[in-house]
Amino acid sequence: MLRLFTLPTASICSNLLLLSSLVHSSLCLPSLKALPRRAVAPLPINFPASQNWEGVDGTWNTFVLRLGSPEQTVRVIISTASQQTWVVDPRACPDDTLNNQSCAESRGTTFNLEKSSSWKPVGLYDLWIESNLGLVGNAEYAYEKVGLAYPGEGGPTLTGQTVGAIATTSFYFGHFGINPKPTNFTNFTSQSPSYLTSLKQQGQIPSVSWGYTAGAPYRFTKVQGSLTLGGYDAGKTISNGVVFPFAPDNERDILVSLQSLTSIDAANKKTTLLQKPIYAYIDSTVAEIWLPIESCALFEQTFGLTYDSATELYLVSENTHNLLLLTNPNITFNIAPWTQQAGHTDYVNIVLPYSAFDLTAKAPYQNLNRTTRYFPLRRADNDTQFTIGRTFLQEAYLTVDWERQNFSVSQVSWVAGAKSTILPIPPFNHTSNETTTGGTAGGANNMSPLGTAAIAGIAVGVVIILLITAVFAFVCFRKKPPKIDEPTKTVETESSIDSTGTTIVFPKAELPANESSRAEADGDGTFFGKSQLDSTQTAALVESDSKEREVFEMEGDMPTLQEAGGRQLSEKDVIRAREERINGVDIHNSPSSHENHSPASVSPPGTLDSNRRRALLTAGEVIELSPIEGRSIGTHLPISPLDGSEGSHTNLFSALSPISPGGTNSSGILPDPARKRFSYEE
Repeated sequence: MLRLFTLPTASICSNLLLLSSLVHSSLCLPSLKALPRRAVAPLPINFPASQNWEGVDGTWNTFVLRLGSPEQTVRVIISTASQQTWVVDPRACPDDTLNNQSCAESRGTTFNLEKSSSWKPVGLYDLWIESNLGLVGNAEYAYEKVGLAYPGEGGPTLTGQTVGAIATTSFYFGHFGINPKPTNFTNFTSQSPSYLTSLKQQGQIPSVSWGYTAGAPYRFTKVQGSLTLGGYDAGKTISNGVVFPFAPDNERDILVSLQSLTSIDAANKKTTLLQKPIYAYIDSTVAEIWLPIESCALFEQTFGLTYDSATELYLVSENTHNLLLLTNPNITFNIAPWTQQAGHTDYVNIVLPYSAFDLTAKAPYQNLNRTTRYFPLRRADNDTQFTIGRTFLQEAYLTVDWERQNFSVSQVSWVAGAKSTILPIPPFNHTSNETTTGGTAGGANNMSPLGTAAIAGIAVGVVIILLITAVFAFVCFRKKPPKIDEPTKTVETESSIDSTGTTIVFPKAELPANESSRAEADGDGTFFGKSQLDSTQTAALVESDSKEREVFEMEGDMPTLQEAGGRQLSEKDVIRAREERINGVDIHNSPSSHENHSPASVSPPGTLDSNRRRALLTAGEVIELSPIEGRSIGTHLPISPLDGSEGSHTNLFSALSPISPGGTNSSGILPDPARKRFSYEE
């Protein structure tokens, strides 16, 4: 960059334009983009299910949690409606002994809060979720350390999580809530974040999202459930491209429009099981499907079900069970976004075989005192109870993206030997133009939004372009200072000597060949052009460059005459001319003809013409031309015009001759005209 600013302005502008175009091109071409080092984005957490299949309302695949200090392990189900972690308190199994833990084992084992040093009590509060379905109870809440999966499996562990210890039979198992809503124990200003939100805040998952399917014990050799936090398992879904927006009720946000329910048996007989569309809430906390009473009546007729008013369950006899196995009906749930108007075609069909409804109920579920087969269908008293429970999620994969407020429902892929493909759901960028239905929930074929680092790179590129443009405008369009005219240089000699003895050569302009410039010495000793100037005119003083020392130029020799038919002056002629100019005319050796001299320089023999113009000399150039009679030559030598110091002696100056023209010697005798004064005299 230093070198760039030593170039001319035009070159600077061209360089800036080129650099600006290169930066712009690098932003347009990702392959040329130089991005800053990006932080590694967190990966989704694949929460593996346990090997246990258990429950009193069916056979469900449970998940393992680690709680407290020291850690205690419990098995729980997954709740899509809850934001808390529930564990079963030992007081829920009063009949258990040290050697008989059948109750605790049937409930996924209990958590003894008295043995945990990290249990921080909050208080006793009612259970709120599922109260619309008649499920009530309370729990002793506290903040506790919670980890996922068995020790050694590498699951995350978070402290200060909201945990409730329950003893009610309304919820036989504890659960792991994956709803991100906070818990408010006192007021809305004192909130406790959910486990999912805490994972996101601590940078352990890419976004507040998850993908879940409950697992199917009747498929192959029991297909386990799957829970992915911060992403979804694309290997388990059949993509359909339908995105479902959240409902405005945050307690029933995963809401769908159940358009129809149809049954097709082995004889290809089709039966309608829903008279009109309803809005239903998908919730894995409960196992059953809660439908209007009219729809339940259609189920009774189609499948030969018997309603037990004591337990409010549809119990299935062995004969009915065998008949249903023979006909093997499939029940198709046709669901669509709750915002969709009639006539639109955005819907999803989720097909459940009869095996998905072939469940076993055990005591104390719904006050049962025995084990029996039952059909997971419940009668809803009003539309607030329309719920699609865990049974549905055996064949459906639910992906929820809370940051974009949408979700997707896909048919589970039952390809034998299919591998898991865990994909992250990127965080939502609130500054982008994404809509609430434009997320990337599993099953939706939507483009992912730009990541934060990519947007930062674009912003940096824009800033660079603006800076380059500003510099370009400043350099190219700034007001230039007025140009200072360089002073006209006087005629310099071909060479001169500086104070250090270094020869400084000045350029010499070439003159026309037919006429040379001849200058006449003016009265002030300054050379001018060919025309004779006024004797009072002086040349403009020229100051040399600041990088060079001032040079005092000596008087030059007579210029070379270039007259036609003439000859070049010899060394002797040059010296004679010099002596004539400096010391006056030698009457004994002057030429007989004065035709080649200036009229002003001609004097009678033996005298000096008083009218002859003499060159004006500076104080430092005044020298003694001849000794005064009766006095000896002074000891001071002439002053050199180069250094200006008294007594300086160089090879250009020597002591003058003691004989002056027209004078006498020390004995008073006129000099002999035949005597040679100079070496060139003959």
